[in-house]
Order: sequence, then C-alpha cells, then structure tokens
Amino acid sequence: NPQTQSTVRVSNTTLTGVQRTLFNDTGEYFVAQYTDNSGTILRTITGSASDQSSRRRLPQNLEDITFAPNSNNIFYIQPAEDGAAGVITNPTGTNRAVVFRSRLQEWLTHWHAPSQITLTTKPANGITGFSSYLNTSNGSTERQITDTPGLTTLTSPNGQRVLYMQSNGDQNILYVYNTQTNTRQRLSVSTLPEKCVWADTTSVYCGVPDNISQGSIPESWYQGRITFRDRIVEIDIPSGIVTTLLQPSQLDRPPVDAIKLGLSPEERYLHFINKKDGSLWSLDLFRARGEGFSG
Repeated sequence: NPQTQSTVRVSNTTLTGVQRTLFNDTGEYFVAQYTDNSGTILRTITGSASDQSSRRRLPQNLEDITFAPNSNNIFYIQPAEDGAAGVITNPTGTNRAVVFRSRLQEWLTHWHAPSQITLTTKPANGITGFSSYLNTSNGSTERQITDTPGLTTLTSPNGQRVLYMQSNGDQNILYVYNTQTNTRQRLSVSTLPEKCVWADTTSVYCGVPDNISQGSIPESWYQGRITFRDRIVEIDIPSGIVTTLLQPSQLDRPPVDAIKLGLSPEERYLHFINKKDGSLWSLDLFRARGEGFSG
C-alpha cells in the first residue's frame, strides 16, 4: 500500500532462484522466471499467487512475456524452427494458441490494449529496428515505426501514440509518434521508454538521466555496464512541457536509476524500482506537483 507503506503476503510459498516476476493487474496471477548465474533463463512458471496447485511450467527459453491489460491472459515469444512464435495462453498455461510467427527471433513485447500487442525488434545501438501492432483476434500485423536505429518503444493504452527513442552512436533522441496522423514530435528530454509509464494518452511520467550519452545505449544499460542518475518528470505531450517532480540529489536522497514505473489506480502514486540497488520507491504525485518546477 503506497499510502501506508504496508505489505500483504500473497503466497506462503518461497520461490528460490527467481530473477524476474510479473503480476497481472489484480495481482492474482504471476509469471516467474529462473536464471543461472550468467542470466540465461532456465525455466518459466505461471499460475495463481495463492493457489500452488494451479502453477504450470511454460516452454523453455522464453525471452519476453507480457500480461494483457485488465485480463489474465499472457503473451510470450518462444523459439521456433524457422525463427520465433508468439503464443497467447491463459494464466495457468493450459490453453495455448500461436497467433504470431516471424523469421526474426528476438522481440520486445507490450500488450498495451485488449486486442493489440506492440512488437518491437530487440534494440542495439545504430542497428535499424522497427515496431508493429499485432491484432490478437486475427493475427494480422501493422507496421508503425520503421527504419529506426536502436529503437525502443512504449505504446499508450489506446495505441494512438508511441513513445520511442532512437539511438545511433551518442545521439539518443526521444520522440512521440502519432499513429492516427502518421507524424512524430521530438521531445526536449531524452530517456529510454523503459524508464517511463503512460498516465493517459497525453502525458507520461519518466526517469530522465542527467547524462544519457554515455556508452552504447541501450545495450550498455541493459547489461549493467553503466547506470544513470535520474530525475522524475511529467511530460505533457501536446505542449511538450516537462515538469520535474523529484530530483533526488536536491533532497539528499541516493541517486536513482528508475525502471518498472507504474501508477496506482487513482494515479496518485508513482512507484518504481531503483535499478542501482533494487529498492522500491513511491512518489506522492499530489504533493510532488505542488512542489515541482518546470525544467
């Protein structure tokens, strides 16, 4: 509970060796991935957090997994003989359907709307990538962003806007692409979309590094070779105005490298993980807006 900072145990079972865990919107179902010391995924399990008997093992070597919004279904990418396959399953992994196939093996996924999933080629600095929408009803795909080096994305809940960064050498530029008008807007700050969360279709909250032009972004950051010192900001997309809500250094707080940003249902609290030490942070947005300043 972000207001009282109290915690509630959802399971009495201890899962050792888990390196990554995802929960659905209600917290009822989860996906857990186990890795070895090198980070290689050994196995993936899914099921109810409170019912151990519901848990099932998913196929080996699943690189990317996402829960549906306001639902219990799961989408994941698994290796296939001719590339990769995208599979939708129920939360206990017992009803699976292949809805996507590609000769490319590495994808990042984001189930942003009930019937749409964003598929983005796995990024590397200077290497051209693209992003498409997958229709979960009929398996069709529609290309959205093309020919963009080092492409990383975050789609708005209604699919009308895509926050994306292109990375080429030390040039890391943040844009918003409007899927309705086929236009893009350059923003005045630069950060990775993985360090952001959409509040609605017109505003996003992000951790913005004080210096993003270091190393080979994004892979140096993914691999932990570099870390960032972020301020937390709100970006109003129509106006482009950026408002700083939290500057840890000004509050005598430890530096933050924000990941896994999320909002409470009433959008009062912004929570995130500090990648530097794994600590959980919660920011009261009502208070922060009163103390914030434009920057």
